[in-house]
Amino acid sequence: MTSWQRNRPVRSSTPGNAHGSPAPESIRFFAERDNKIEATLTEFFTTGDERDHLIAQLTIVENTIGQSVQRLFDLGETTARFADLLALEPKEVERLRSLAA
Repeated sequence: MTSWQRNRPVRSSTPGNAHGSPAPESIRFFAERDNKIEATLTEFFTTGDERDHLIAQLTIVENTIGQSVQRLFDLGETTARFADLLALEPKEVERLRSLAA
């Protein structure tokens, strides 16, 4: 260590006053920031739970759609015929049919 480095004042890594304690502004800033982070995380997890619930509901609805399409096939018609009746592409009719559990 050089004499220049020895004579330099040491600064703490935390912003604060001359005694090393954080300034009140810093404390408020970090408290507000922590509150915003917590609110954002709460929103994230709540929305994730809602999403999971909607996905479960969608699965039930898609299964019902698939069963309906399957019942149409059970009546003996072709994919092309049902595509016309449902105003869908044949590939979509087959995709919907595959949703039946």
